[in-house]
Amino acid sequence: MKLQEIFDKVGVHLLMQGEASVHPNDGDEEGGCAYRGVGSNGQRTCCAVGALIADEHYTRALESRWCGTVTVKQALHRSGILDKFPDMYDDYSPEITLLSVLQKLHDSGEMEKNKNDFRKRMFAGLQVIAQDHGLEFNFEESDWIDE
Repeated sequence: MKLQEIFDKVGVHLLMQGEASVHPNDGDEEGGCAYRGVGSNGQRTCCAVGALIADEHYTRALESRWCGTVTVKQALHRSGILDKFPDMYDDYSPEITLLSVLQKLHDSGEMEKNKNDFRKRMFAGLQVIAQDHGLEFNFEESDWIDE
């Protein structure tokens, strides 16, 4: 998958979801960001990178791992996101670099109290990421954020 396609898919996902993906309060990894989590309405959520991993290639073993680890790269490869075999991507490849900053955008910051505040943070962060990585920013603020 091309960098622009990865960026667009993750951007739409984060803005539509409108909240961070966090571990359910099950006594395990309570409250931290998750590749697969539970949203405020009890629905399944996904983080920036988790949204790219097909359900059949997700396992709980991915949780708490950085997107550049072999396990996560394998899941992304099997999901059709990384075109080459996972060992071909080093930590500084354009794909891993982009995935890493998208993951950091999702995982950083306060856990916003409402979807609009989360979307504002994602929108601003996505603008910076697009500029820094030479990508097109194809999102309209009025489509995602209430004033």
